[in-house]
Amino acid sequence: MIVRLIILLALLASVLVQYGIPDVPLYQYGWYSVLIAALFGIALLQSRTRKESTGQNAVSILLIRFGMGLIALAGIANGLFAPSAATAIASPGTALPVSPLNGTVNFPLVRSDTNLQPTLMQGNTDIPLCGGRARIIGSFEVWCTPRDVVAVQAFDPKNARLTITQPTGSAFLSPVLLLVGRQTIENMSLPYDTFALPAAHRIVTVVFFDARHAAILRNARVDQPAILFAVDDETGRPLSHAIRMVQTGTPVAVGGVQLIGTALKYPALRIVPVPKPLVVLGGIVAIALGMLLHIRSQFDRRLQHEL
Repeated sequence: MIVRLIILLALLASVLVQYGIPDVPLYQYGWYSVLIAALFGIALLQSRTRKESTGQNAVSILLIRFGMGLIALAGIANGLFAPSAATAIASPGTALPVSPLNGTVNFPLVRSDTNLQPTLMQGNTDIPLCGGRARIIGSFEVWCTPRDVVAVQAFDPKNARLTITQPTGSAFLSPVLLLVGRQTIENMSLPYDTFALPAAHRIVTVVFFDARHAAILRNARVDQPAILFAVDDETGRPLSHAIRMVQTGTPVAVGGVQLIGTALKYPALRIVPVPKPLVVLGGIVAIALGMLLHIRSQFDRRLQHEL
């Protein structure tokens, strides 16, 4: 009995742990699915050794086997057939279709009166995300991860605001750089992004240094992020003396324009597949019913023996 209980708990733990500690690559490894299948197979062999296989006890064994089978199936299917985990990144104010969630995620604008909480639109239902905890939606566990982004402003020498666009010339939805690229400086892999200033005929590359990397580069104690601006002409040719590094939020004149870069934390959406919750729940209910029926049969047998 103790061995069967240990095997049952091990099977449950191998699947339920994927909800409590998601986003672990080993769940997608084939050997992990083999482990779940092996635990289920051992459980079946153990249950076949029981001599009491009639009446309520037979039904209880069948229910427990069925429940364990559902749980094992959910865990194996998630490991072998579920898509890989993904991170949804979008600019503020963007409505991003996310097919795994069967809806559209609305990323909030960066304002002083907002908590930067994305929402998921499924039909007419508006589901808030990132409320400080993970949320299970369908067969996925979803939560927010803060990312470093840089909000930029640009002015000409007369302090007139310049329009910020993508390097291709199309307008940004928001002057917030998502820093999706990586660039190596002094053996440090750093996030960067690029924007254009068509009116000034300039293309600007922005490299972000968190406080740790800024301290390494400057060989000094730095407790704030830093931003490096590199300004090119409209053809992408570097300008002379047009590279400056400043602390976040500090205005700087470089390459004939004035620039301000402010480091912000903006949410990205982490989407991780988990075993189908309804299947796992069905398995747990079946196991619970089987155990209750087994306890009742044992109680009835003992009562008949006493009588």
